Amino acid sequence: MRTYIYQQLDVEHNEIRLFRLKPGEFEDDIHIEIFHTPLVSPEPVPSIRFDHQELKDTLPLGHEVYETSEGVYMFRDQETGNTSWTHPNSTIDESLYAFAEMPFPYAGFEPRYETLSYTWDTEYATESIFVDDPGTPSETIRSTVLLVRPNLFSALKHMRYSAGSRLLWIDAICIDQDNTLERNHEVKRMCEIYRCAFRVVVWLGDASTDSWRALQLLRYAGEQVETADTTNFLVSPEARELKWTYPSFALPYTVDDGQAIRRLLERPWWDRLWIWQEIHVANTRALVQCGKQHETISWSLLARALTLLQWKTILPPALPRSLLTSRYLLCKGFETSDPDFALFSTQNARYSVDQDRIYAILGLLDVDLARRLEIDYSRPATRVFQDFCTACLGYYDDLGFLQFCDMSLENIEGKPSWVPDWSQPFTFGGLLYGSASGSGPQAQIDTVENGVLKVMGIICGKVQHVSPHSNQSLWQKILSWQPNGLEDEGNLYYTRESMMDAFLRVICRNFCAARVPGWDYPSIDIYRKVYLFHSKQKNREFTDVQHARVEEQLSRTTKGRTFFQTERHIGLCPLGTEPDDLLCVLLGCEAPIILRVSDEDMYQVVGPAYAHDLMDAEALLGPLPNEWRIHYVIDANKGMTQLFTDLETNSTVDEDPRLGPLPEDWEYDQGGGYRNRKTDKPTWLDPRLSPEHLRARGVNLQTFRL
Repeated sequence: MRTYIYQQLDVEHNEIRLFRLKPGEFEDDIHIEIFHTPLVSPEPVPSIRFDHQELKDTLPLGHEVYETSEGVYMFRDQETGNTSWTHPNSTIDESLYAFAEMPFPYAGFEPRYETLSYTWDTEYATESIFVDDPGTPSETIRSTVLLVRPNLFSALKHMRYSAGSRLLWIDAICIDQDNTLERNHEVKRMCEIYRCAFRVVVWLGDASTDSWRALQLLRYAGEQVETADTTNFLVSPEARELKWTYPSFALPYTVDDGQAIRRLLERPWWDRLWIWQEIHVANTRALVQCGKQHETISWSLLARALTLLQWKTILPPALPRSLLTSRYLLCKGFETSDPDFALFSTQNARYSVDQDRIYAILGLLDVDLARRLEIDYSRPATRVFQDFCTACLGYYDDLGFLQFCDMSLENIEGKPSWVPDWSQPFTFGGLLYGSASGSGPQAQIDTVENGVLKVMGIICGKVQHVSPHSNQSLWQKILSWQPNGLEDEGNLYYTRESMMDAFLRVICRNFCAARVPGWDYPSIDIYRKVYLFHSKQKNREFTDVQHARVEEQLSRTTKGRTFFQTERHIGLCPLGTEPDDLLCVLLGCEAPIILRVSDEDMYQVVGPAYAHDLMDAEALLGPLPNEWRIHYVIDANKGMTQLFTDLETNSTVDEDPRLGPLPEDWEYDQGGGYRNRKTDKPTWLDPRLSPEHLRARGVNLQTFRL
């Protein structure tokens, strides 16, 4: 039988391919009809309901309102803790807060199709499906053959209706994989295709002996809670298990239950890179299927269940915390379109070609940033990485991507040192959240010929000592880093805090209770007690849970890093750091950067560093006044936000008190950010952190050619 031949898409008329999956019994051959149709994204339907603040203003005293992750308003009585879908004031018209329709795509949108999110696996396309000519009478049907991979073949068999066809878009069938030009074009539309789908179906694979049990457990758990604002989860109005939201309440799961959930979460689908985009743009109809058509759970329920489990102090037996956390990150949604966050969150995902490391996350980013990149699989991966950095420079005016540089892993010849090699596994355990260059300076950048990037910053010190790297255990490694005089209580760091506290803040990267309140980080006191216990200086003065949290945090913050000292600073640095390397703060980069002097007046990027007392713009603005403290909150819309508290007045502000008043020609803009009175142009970049104003403060800025 002849092989199916693709007809060219009419790109000018926004055509895509869809196919009808014809009805049949499970053992029947698979027959489909492929056809072309225009796909034009619809405009969102205007909402008549109140926004969150408007609805909040209608509430009687003692009540609050949340918007769930599905976009539904939920009301809570603060005194009783009871939740409800109904407004506590019965006179408020339900249409002003009810969620009646999917906001996108609107009801009646055509074409009404479903998409499949699945994994290609490593098998070759060996299974035959039959492509019938559309509109041909059944007695004279002419078919051609299309080969698909076994996992997709199984998905089609399980999804097929016994009566009635199903309209689908699936990449392996609807994109001519042998046509590079078409593939480039259609990959750029994949985010739109998944967003416009009536429903996204996640295919986890064939059923196993306990997969249905896992789905039942997760469905029931998800029904007990509602997630709101990505950082809150509350008792659902329909909940039967009112105590399940308590972090310390252990769920009544057996070892077999934990193993069933673990095996479901270990299926290959979870580790595929493209699924992040596919599921995050899906609407709330998204469905997860494992086996037969009735063996499903809504994505919303699954996400809520994993959120509930993630916040448990004690996990069900046989369910590893690391596995659960990685799945929770996928489920919880993106509260920010920050490319650094997207790249880090997807670090362990699998993909076929190195270009996908960038192309597969474009749907998670701001649309205007994604448009700056042309998808071209014929372009070498190193050029794609450089194009992405250049696009971020032009769009954000910052150097956040330098956090991914690691000279010790570089294996692409001719690649500029300021371009990360995203084809390599990450060696570090988290992004360096901080404000080393302030809360909004514009990166002073200039890309020149031959891949040289000119940036502006300040040298803060020269590396004098780097602890040797070894494969020791966590505590052997940390104890080997111990600086001289650490045990001497009278030995003070130059910031006037004890050397012990400064060292502890380094190894935990200041992820402590006072710095990030409300997020279950250990206090510095607990870090100290655990450290002194392992250094055999004190007896055990902490609980097993506290010890586990300290080890969990230190394993993450010290991963792929070693300890360094300059003449003044201590911190954590990449393993490739050497004595005489320079510790620098670059405008537009949250973290300090280790640079190495190269030929002539050039520098190479070694990688990012955590440097105690440089993470809060001390290099540019000087130390924080004694009466002020800095802490961070994690906001649903803003991500990690820096706040400043005056201990004398107990007042908290979001503007650094060291900045002083705005320059004479500037004012605060009503929409946020700043506005120049002379030009009337708004900007998000703080004029007080411009090179001119920093130099006026006495900051010795210089230009680095990377």
